[in-house]
Amino acid sequence: MKTKTTPPEFIYVTYINTTPRKLWQALTATALIRRYWMGRENTSTWKRGAALESRDPAGELEWHGRIIESQPPRRLVYSFRIEGADQPESRVTMEIASLKNDPEHRGRGVRLTVTHAGYAPGSRQLKGISRGWPAILSSLKSLLETGASLGLAHVD
Repeated sequence: MKTKTTPPEFIYVTYINTTPRKLWQALTATALIRRYWMGRENTSTWKRGAALESRDPAGELEWHGRIIESQPPRRLVYSFRIEGADQPESRVTMEIASLKNDPEHRGRGVRLTVTHAGYAPGSRQLKGISRGWPAILSSLKSLLETGASLGLAHVD
């Protein structure tokens, strides 16, 4: 009997001392993204169906996608395809929840859950995602809580 295997998912949860609106702005404002995403620029109108492009500090297109869902300041879903890679399109889901009335962790701030799914099992993309998302989201958390990102740079 053959069983269907579920494609792998990368899930990262972090708690940030900020508001849902400030976190949404940091996730969607190009000038802020550049500060915590190692100099990259992610540009879009952030509306459902809109194109999304991510360029490295030199201006080269690294990945692109489309906005699948945009529910400010709670949920953002977009497709993700690495430019020039022979890999299937994957999907990033960002969910923002206020901790004000959270049944498990009530307090100040927000919980950000990032789920990146849909890449091929055993793909190099999983390795890159597993290292990339924690660095990006840690730098985002630092920026929102202290006003300074971690100042990370991508090294090949």
